[in-house]
Amino acid sequence: MRCTSEGTIHSLEPGDENPTRCSCGAQLRPDIIWFGDQLDPQVVDQATEVISRCDLLIAIGTSAVIWPAAGYPQLARQQGAHCIEINPEASELSFLYHEVYRGTAGEVLPALLPEQSGS
Repeated sequence: MRCTSEGTIHSLEPGDENPTRCSCGAQLRPDIIWFGDQLDPQVVDQATEVISRCDLLIAIGTSAVIWPAAGYPQLARQQGAHCIEINPEASELSFLYHEVYRGTAGEVLPALLPEQSGS
């Protein structure tokens, strides 16, 4: 959970009661980005930098319509990365990918990345 005032993160353990208020009195909410939330510009810049240098991009379960994330596959491909899409349905950007796998992450990833024996 993240404090809406301080930005501090509060970890919950299994069985913990789900608190709604931080010790400072501000509301706690899940530490995720919801539709309508502003993305942290530093995080977006860092993601853009990393993706512009990656060798492999795997996009899993995306509609490919929410920006800036929707632009990352094209950025990676333009920089020479091998791009893979894993999605139950085609996205608007499926044509950009070198490999496309139809199914859920739980179905496709185990087949695509089998466990290493003896590890």
